[in-house]
Amino acid sequence: MTVGSGDASDDLPARPDWPTTTLEGSNAGSGLTQTAVDDSHAWRQFEHLSGLYTYYLDLVVKGTGGYFLVVGGVLTLVLANVRNEPILVVALSVPILMSVLLAIAAWKATDKARELHHAISVVAAASRTQLQPHVEILVWLVRWSAPLLLIAAGLLAGLLGWLVATD
Repeated sequence: MTVGSGDASDDLPARPDWPTTTLEGSNAGSGLTQTAVDDSHAWRQFEHLSGLYTYYLDLVVKGTGGYFLVVGGVLTLVLANVRNEPILVVALSVPILMSVLLAIAAWKATDKARELHHAISVVAAASRTQLQPHVEILVWLVRWSAPLLLIAAGLLAGLLGWLVATD
């Protein structure tokens, strides 16, 4: 897509830093310019990074759902049966460990989510895309997951200590 081609991009300003030389070789004489190739490449990158964002956001949402499923199931099991089977208190170590490991993963993933946000912004500008995925949502979710998971681990550890002490 080049500026002045008669399509919807006519009202977009030309990028003076992009070369507009005609390609040589198999495309010689076709009128295909380097700008058109750059636009196509930038658009493919934008689609790829947007798909990656969608995948990561889906992974975070499904991971959160799985986390609540495991923690809720273990808490229900322990609290419903702790008086009859005191050894079940040990089962709380699973969601505690899970919380700590997921907090570490979220802490490590925060920089990666910021990097993806920056890359999508750069490629969106290069492809002259005015609307882009709201990657800051992913950054926000990942950044706040770590402290919230550590708080959950602390609360679960407190519950474990209280159940052991009151037995």
